[in-house]
Amino acid sequence: SRSRIPALRSVLAAWGGINQAVTHFPGESFGKWFPETFDIVLLDAPCSMESLRPTLTHPLRETTPTERLRLQDRQIQLLISGLSALKVGGELVYATCSLAPEEDEAVINHVLEQYPDIFIVEDVSDKVPFQAPGLTGFDDQSFHPSLKNALRLWPHLTGMSGFFCCRLKKTGSIPAISEVPPARDFSRTQLQPLKPALQKQLYEQVQHNFGLQLDQIIVGSQFQLFQRLESVFLIPTVYCEQFITLPFEYIGMRIGQWVGEQFQPSLEFASRFGHQFTRGKTQLNHAQVAQWVEGRDIRKPETGLTPQGQYLLVTDETGRNLGVGKLLSQRLRNLLP
Repeated sequence: SRSRIPALRSVLAAWGGINQAVTHFPGESFGKWFPETFDIVLLDAPCSMESLRPTLTHPLRETTPTERLRLQDRQIQLLISGLSALKVGGELVYATCSLAPEEDEAVINHVLEQYPDIFIVEDVSDKVPFQAPGLTGFDDQSFHPSLKNALRLWPHLTGMSGFFCCRLKKTGSIPAISEVPPARDFSRTQLQPLKPALQKQLYEQVQHNFGLQLDQIIVGSQFQLFQRLESVFLIPTVYCEQFITLPFEYIGMRIGQWVGEQFQPSLEFASRFGHQFTRGKTQLNHAQVAQWVEGRDIRKPETGLTPQGQYLLVTDETGRNLGVGKLLSQRLRNLLP
């Protein structure tokens, strides 16, 4: 749903994700829009979210057979779509935060029966230090024997609320009718390729201020630089080459903005690349960290640097990344969002 997009953007920003485009379309359509296009698909399916280990935000709730079967119908369609969008030889991870068999093994089993010899359930038992196999039967139902290769992450084993996941490998094509995906002229995004002179200026500033060779990262990781107003973005080259007309809610990474002639790095940029900075860093003590994470400035910081309004990566005494600050006379300005 659209209401979950801001939270997703926040997670991607903190994680430092770049190779991503957030859209608001039904997942059931992607298999028809982009058949056999992707190497990997993660299907985090909508589920009843039983919350078997309740918290204040997610209390224990009872689910009904009607609710679980209604969700199962959509989960099956999403799984078929995900497998259709997957290249032969690619992998799909199906996951839910429910341990109801109707939403887990029964979904995989249904698609196995509908499309035999199209995919296999890979054994992932070595990924966890305990035995947590999938079910091969429930009530009067018998499931495909390979579903024992799935994982049931029980609350009493993991200390979490309970999850199901399995990894599928596609071995054959799914018969499908292709459809034309929605389209939007890219010019409507107001994103423009960053001009060569500004690219050079950006590379030089990032190298001088942080010791990071951004140009090599961009070439090696296949990103492209774009600008919208004063903001600068990294966008995956694969989007520009294969999905340029696909409408998105958010794409790539906003790496910072121009403040006059000076480049101000974003939290996303610091989260992704800060561990590679060789200079332009300052460290806070334990008491200062508590102030910093509350969004407060640090008065009279001890940096050993001459304040020139420069942007610095802020860390704690263990080297943990705390975002970006601006060193001014008598204070370190907090630039956390």
